[in-house]
Amino acid sequence: MESKLLGRTRNPEEKLGIYKKAISAQAVSREGLAQDGGVATALLVFALESGMIDCAIVTDKDDEWRTVSRVVTTADEIRAAAGTKYTINNSVNSLAEALNMGFEKIGFVGTPCQIQGLRKVQLLEEPYQIGQEKIALLVGLFCMENFDYDLLMNGLVKGRFGLDPKNVARFEIKKGMFRVIDKQGKVDEVKLEETDQYNFKGCGPCFDFASELADISVGSVGSGDGWSTVLTRTDKGEKLYSDALAAGVLQEKAVSEKGLALAGKLAGNKAARFEAKSVEMNVKNISR
Repeated sequence: MESKLLGRTRNPEEKLGIYKKAISAQAVSREGLAQDGGVATALLVFALESGMIDCAIVTDKDDEWRTVSRVVTTADEIRAAAGTKYTINNSVNSLAEALNMGFEKIGFVGTPCQIQGLRKVQLLEEPYQIGQEKIALLVGLFCMENFDYDLLMNGLVKGRFGLDPKNVARFEIKKGMFRVIDKQGKVDEVKLEETDQYNFKGCGPCFDFASELADISVGSVGSGDGWSTVLTRTDKGEKLYSDALAAGVLQEKAVSEKGLALAGKLAGNKAARFEAKSVEMNVKNISR
C-alpha cells in the first residue's frame, strides 16, 4: 500500500512512516472543545468550506462519553465533535451511511487501524467500484492504543476515581500520565502503564502509531502544549495543509528534533510490541 500510495516503501529509520513535511501547528481560532492544537478540526472545517469534501465522518460522544460516529455537513457540527475520545468506536461503519446519503466527497478522521482499512478499500485492484472513489480525504490521528469503554469507566473513572462520567470534562495523556479532568477543574491521574488493563484487546496486534497511510497525520506527541505535530504525506494532504496555512486558518512553527525523536520512539515501541505479539501468537499456534 505504501508503494501504491506514496511511490515507495519507507526506510528503516523512518519510524513515523513516509512524509513530506513535519511541523508543529495550531489552529488560529480554537473554538469549542478542540484538544491540543485543534488542527484536525480546523483542517476538516477548511476542507469542507473550500469544497474539497462535502461531508465529514467524525467521532462524537454522549453525555457519558460513549462514542458515536456522525456524518456531518457543517462547520459547527465538526467543531461540536472536536476533542479526543479515548474509547474505541467503529467509525468506518459511517462511511456506508455517507454513501447511502449520496455524498460524493467524503472526509474521514480516525485512528491508524481505520485509515488502513479505508486505504485497503481504495487501493483494491478489482474491476468494480463500491464507492471507494468517493473517499476524498483521510486525516489520521496518532494512536498508541485505545480503551474499552466499560473497562475504562467502571474500572478507572468510577472505580478508582469515584467520578460520574457525566461530570468528566475531558481526558488527556500528558507526560506519561492518563488524566481525567472533571467539570470543576479537578484533575485525577494515573501512570499510563497502569491503564493497560483497560485497553481494547484488538489494539494489541496493531503496529501503526502515526497513521502512516493517511493524507495528513496529526497528534500531540512531539509538540508543546497547545500545539499539534503534523505530518503531510500525500500531495492532497500537503495542499490542504498549505492552503489552510495561507488562508490564516493555521499557524506553524518548527517541530524540534527532540520532539520528532520522541514520536519516533513511541512508533518504534508500538512496532516492537506488534512483533512480540506476532511471535507469541506463532508459538501458540505451533504448540497446538
